[in-house]
Amino acid sequence: MKLFKKKKDVKSWKDITLEQGIELSQLDIEDSWELITNQMAIILDTTMDEIEKKPAALVYEFINDWAFIKALPPMKELKHFKVDGQWYKLCNLSEMTLAQMVDIEEYYKLGLMNNVHKILSVLYLPAKKDILGRWTLSEYQPDEGRENIFLKMDMESIYGTVLFFWNIVQNYMKGLKDYLKMEEMKMMSMNKVEE
Repeated sequence: MKLFKKKKDVKSWKDITLEQGIELSQLDIEDSWELITNQMAIILDTTMDEIEKKPAALVYEFINDWAFIKALPPMKELKHFKVDGQWYKLCNLSEMTLAQMVDIEEYYKLGLMNNVHKILSVLYLPAKKDILGRWTLSEYQPDEGRENIFLKMDMESIYGTVLFFWNIVQNYMKGLKDYLKMEEMKMMSMNKVEE
């Protein structure tokens, strides 16, 4: 019996990619065994057929090792990160371009969780840091390669930004709906006055 796990054996949200997190969030299964085996297939990057061939003891081991997935990842702020020698930095939200806002709105309409990696690719841009520590961000251009970078990032690193952005989008969409309702009411009242 092991009293202490080796550090590499400890599982955490760092071991789950955003792509896997998206798949896990889409599981809508009430049967607990079916849910667990589907989670196993996603996390272990295999098929349900392969999971069903595994010994039952593996399921119990999975339940113990991956129990943390019942709770959300920890909140962490991610202002910038480096992948393959390239820095990426969160853009200043108050300085987003119209193109960024339009793309975010389109991705959101297509489903936030299915397109969160695309939304993040709009928010994080390639960046350079000068010797004084000032950042310069590249001009926004849609980039499928940048979208794929986010799919491969671990949930522990990126979840805080996903949740933060989700809250912003929810408030933005609510504000937009409220504004449109007010405008509609103004138009209706103007039409009544003209009649």
